[in-house]
Amino acid sequence: MPIALVVDDEPAIRELFHAFLSLQGYTVHTAADGVEGLDQAHSLRPQLMFLDNNMPRLTGLQVLERLQPAALETAVIFMSGLLDDQTCQTAQAFGARACLQKPIGLPDLARCLAELRTHPRIRVLLADDHALVRGTLAGLLHEEPDLEVVGEVGDGQQAVAMACSLLPDVVLMDISMPGMDGLDATRAIKAACPTIQVIGLSTYDHTEQAQPMLEAGAVGYVSKTETAEALLAVIRTCRTWTGGTTRRA
Repeated sequence: MPIALVVDDEPAIRELFHAFLSLQGYTVHTAADGVEGLDQAHSLRPQLMFLDNNMPRLTGLQVLERLQPAALETAVIFMSGLLDDQTCQTAQAFGARACLQKPIGLPDLARCLAELRTHPRIRVLLADDHALVRGTLAGLLHEEPDLEVVGEVGDGQQAVAMACSLLPDVVLMDISMPGMDGLDATRAIKAACPTIQVIGLSTYDHTEQAQPMLEAGAVGYVSKTETAEALLAVIRTCRTWTGGTTRRA
């Protein structure tokens, strides 16, 4: 059974969520403060976590900052009675999947679970030797509710190691990197973890740059001169990609 963790200092909230999530088929654990919640999250590695912000010892934002939910593959729902846009944006930057304003009723919980099941996030690893490019890509993807950046690396060897560790859905792979380049890194990732989809990135908009990446196992190729919309479209095609067709922006 999937595991859910409810972290809230209000006993009534913990009891309500425990009863509802149990009926949804979850094994439910609860924690009454941020420190206890952080410890349980690391030990249980739950699929779902409801996290209050205003708690003793550690706030919800502090828990998120330490937790790295993408690495745990935990969908975190951030909750607060004083929820403004800046707080929600900060929570999402730390890895929260959604924000809920308290008080929260059963219809809110039901809609939240339905949204998670209908629109699972695409987990993306960024591989580029330029920190500015990685930062720009990360900022772009953070604005998309269905996309999640799970890691950033600066060379091919790191890309292979982190891809096989984090098992993202998609790797955005720069072709020209020091040491192991994007071509060799793509071959290594596809050999070790064939379900991971790789999209090649290059400064150049040349077909001769794209073909070697596709032959190495990439599902697509995007020039860095393309629009953000073109890149996002190629990433989203990986949600249903089953092989046999290459894609290029």
